[in-house]
Amino acid sequence: MTDTANTVQLNAALANPRADIASLDDLERRLFAYRYAIDEIASFGPSIDPAKATEERGEAYSLLERERQELLCAAGTGAMLNRLTENSALLDDTRAAQVRVLQRDRASLVDIPSEEQAEFSRLTVEANDVWRRAKAADDWESFEPYVDRIVETKRRFSSYKNADADPYDVWLDEYERGTDRGFYDAFFSQVKSCVIPLLADVQASKHKPSHAVVDGSFDEARQWRVADDLMRLEGVDTDALWMGRTEHPFTGGPGVGFVVIASHVYPDNLLSNVFSMLHEGGHTLYEQNVNPAYRFTSLKGGHLLGHARRPVEVLRELRGPQRSLRSTPPRDLEEALPWPARARDTFPALHGRELRGALPRPLRCRRAHLSAAHRDSLRDRAAALLGRGLGKGRPRPLERTLQELPRPRRPHLLQRLSAGHPLVGR
Repeated sequence: MTDTANTVQLNAALANPRADIASLDDLERRLFAYRYAIDEIASFGPSIDPAKATEERGEAYSLLERERQELLCAAGTGAMLNRLTENSALLDDTRAAQVRVLQRDRASLVDIPSEEQAEFSRLTVEANDVWRRAKAADDWESFEPYVDRIVETKRRFSSYKNADADPYDVWLDEYERGTDRGFYDAFFSQVKSCVIPLLADVQASKHKPSHAVVDGSFDEARQWRVADDLMRLEGVDTDALWMGRTEHPFTGGPGVGFVVIASHVYPDNLLSNVFSMLHEGGHTLYEQNVNPAYRFTSLKGGHLLGHARRPVEVLRELRGPQRSLRSTPPRDLEEALPWPARARDTFPALHGRELRGALPRPLRCRRAHLSAAHRDSLRDRAAALLGRGLGKGRPRPLERTLQELPRPRRPHLLQRLSAGHPLVGR
């Protein structure tokens, strides 16, 4: 397109900015529809599809991805976004953010041929199915060719984006904008300098919590009921949640009102599902509490490629504004990561006489690290989530499930939960 044609289009937009804003809103709705269908396929495929559905699922997935990319990367879409960027004073804060995110998403795809991107989508669906079967059979050789194809494709795509950059740096920046290998080398050096001494202290400690409470075999159906109880304890909206089963736990789903958690249970490893559900529950709380005004826009899923904030920013917030990340790493987790107050401060409803001193030293932290408003907020949240369903220090839904555990194990488990002890693995 010539400069003269661009000038004509820009002048037309200035004369009628509402047309471009209406086009932006229409684009967002259409992209939402593609995302909804794509995310449903991605979430349900590994959880409920029968084994022979892989090829058809891959075909549908790749076609939707191709059409979504072609819509976003169309020349008219780029021109409309550019005009709105040049005239951002015409936009409110939300639409200005939408334009920024759409331009970023478009830039990440515009240099990759849509047919190649579609083929890669088809490959990943097939690879996931092969991986699941290979893991069950301990058969690396059957999965290895798919790893090679995925890596080769990602290398080729990185050359389309930035032929002069190292492919690994290209994808690190895509995952967490503004980062590269140098950033992560420095970041993990800081983490290692804290964690390695901490681990040595833990291993040298005379305090050796027993893991007898989680030894043995646990009925799978009862474990799933515990998983449901844990989601309720975390405050997840169960009316906007679907829980399924998969080989590798994940959180997905197409919308704020439809989040998917998929996990697994092992009869001889109770804690695997417990920790998986707590982890995925955190993702679910985020997804369910996205501003409803963003539901049908590109702003809804802006965090999914990486962290919601850069890791070092999160670490700096946790350590407090007066602490330098370059300072000598302390040997006590209390100093390294001041977690939100002791259990009896954060969850007063769980506090009983037995809880005093129950937590080992590295897991305590100082109330001074939290503002009074933050402490009050945590107490209010804890009361809302836990206070209505407590009976002598344990949530009634969980108590209901624990009553069904084998009798020799049940009293000890109830006693430890009531006393505030964590379930410690090996």
